[in-house]
Amino acid sequence: MKKLSFSSYFFLTVVLIFGLLSYLLFGEVFYYRMTEQSEDVLKLSFPTKKDSENRAKAKFPKEFDFSFPRKFDSFFNDAFPFRSKLIKRFFKLRLIIGDNPGVIPGKESWFFFNSSPLDIYAKTSNTLGDFTGKTLLNPEDRETLKRHMACQNDFFKKHHIRLIVMIPPNRKPVYPEFLPEVYKKQGVKYGRYEQVQDLLKELNIDFVDEKKALIANKDKGTLYFKTDTHWTLLGAHYGFEALAEFMGYKMPPVDGVKRKIIECGDMYRMSASIVHSCYDINDIPVLPPTDAPGSCEHEPHNKRVVCTNDKAPIRQKVVIVRDSMFDSLYEDVARTFKKAVLLWRSKHTEQELKDEILREKPDTLIYEQGERFMLEMQNEAICPDNVIKINRLDQRPPEEANIKDKK
Repeated sequence: MKKLSFSSYFFLTVVLIFGLLSYLLFGEVFYYRMTEQSEDVLKLSFPTKKDSENRAKAKFPKEFDFSFPRKFDSFFNDAFPFRSKLIKRFFKLRLIIGDNPGVIPGKESWFFFNSSPLDIYAKTSNTLGDFTGKTLLNPEDRETLKRHMACQNDFFKKHHIRLIVMIPPNRKPVYPEFLPEVYKKQGVKYGRYEQVQDLLKELNIDFVDEKKALIANKDKGTLYFKTDTHWTLLGAHYGFEALAEFMGYKMPPVDGVKRKIIECGDMYRMSASIVHSCYDINDIPVLPPTDAPGSCEHEPHNKRVVCTNDKAPIRQKVVIVRDSMFDSLYEDVARTFKKAVLLWRSKHTEQELKDEILREKPDTLIYEQGERFMLEMQNEAICPDNVIKINRLDQRPPEEANIKDKK
């Protein structure tokens, strides 16, 4: 018996592998087509929905017509075997060589967060999805959020508390000119920011348009860091100015802007840039002199900050449920409000936030939450029904989180 050559073994191996892949890809599809079974049969090999995506995957086309090639191409791209595993391996390889897929190098040393192909429809921490409209709430989620915020608004009205919402925007819509052209072209005029703005207006909940205010002040200096998601001190000041003006107080103009050169932020360190030296810019407003600067007392980790000023122009007691964006605003807050209690949202449980608000009995409650985490303004302790489920940020110290989670 003649032995097979190496080339024959290689050919047979290729045929075997191709046959296996063909079975995995088409076996159940043909079974479904021949037996007219429910499409649920396909779920054994091709899950129709990714947990982190807010969309259904493309289905196998039922009709053989002129649209079949296009529909089949969409189906194949979503459902070919080992798709998720191959994508994950590819991105792990990029991380190993220092080419981080989570970062988009932009123009003039700007860096932006990217979205993983597996999470382009993720509901939180998805700045690219916010920019391209992929995070728009579907009709069901929009109605859920509307009912939830209506419930919160009713709750605060019963306690004679005015609710104001302010959402500092992501950097992409403020500085799209620094994005690579391929990303810049994907920007939409109506994203989830505008969608939530319209939703809150329908409920007569006060909304401060931070995006409009920041874009209007772009010529005053650099409002966001090039290599970090946060606004500069100047950007924070103009964001706060919009809030103060919304509440009836026109802040005096700044006396100038000082530019401080600082080290680059996390996005540069995550990137695969070949530039070994890097610097960022922090533009700092020079506030006019005042004889009533106020003062602030800080708890550890700034979990709770209390600012007081008996001569403040806004004679109100406010509670500000906020994120890290307000870390740049203690001086502005102390100058502006008679009393302000700042509660870092992700360092409190939802029940703690509810208890603090009711204990303080403020005139006004300000919800401040960055755009990419805007769904964090939901509070199940206040309104347990009609909640969009998300993975919430939890930045409590480990020892504190462990103690309270055991109770």
